[in-house]
Amino acid sequence: MQREKDILNIIEIPVKKFESIFGEGVIIDITILDECFYRVDAILENAFSSCDAETSEMNEFKLAGVTCFWIRKLKPFRFEGSHKIKLFINEMLAFLIGYSFVLGYLSSNKQESLHIPKISERYLTDLIKSLRYNSYSPHCLVQLFEGLSI
Repeated sequence: MQREKDILNIIEIPVKKFESIFGEGVIIDITILDECFYRVDAILENAFSSCDAETSEMNEFKLAGVTCFWIRKLKPFRFEGSHKIKLFINEMLAFLIGYSFVLGYLSSNKQESLHIPKISERYLTDLIKSLRYNSYSPHCLVQLFEGLSI
C-alpha cells in the first residue's frame, strides 16, 4: 500500500498538469504502473551492479529515461474523453514524468553549468509522435534527458 502511495506521489504533478491542459481526467491502472516502477527498479539495480563505481552513479537522468521507457511501453494511463491526444496519452505522460525528475534535479542543484530546459510546443509534439511510432531503448531516453540539461 505504501509503494502505491509513493508511486502516485511521483506522478501526481505531471498527471494533474496533463489533466488541466486537456480538461480530461486521467485513469491510472495502478497494477500496470506498479509493474513499470518494479521494472525501473530492476533495470537500475542491474545497471549499478554490472558497472564500475564511476559510471554507476544514480541520477535523475537515468531515472527519467528508464521510467519514460517503461511507461511508454506498458501504457498504464488512459482517459475516456474523445480528445485527439487520447492516442498519445502514455507517451506524453511518460515524457512529462521523466521531465519532472530532470526539473526537480536541476532546480534543487542550481548549478550554473546546468539550465532549466524550456521545451517548445513543436519539439514536444515531434518527440511525442516519435515516442509513439519509433523504438527507443532506455539508454537512448537517458541520453535524451541528459541532453535537455546542456
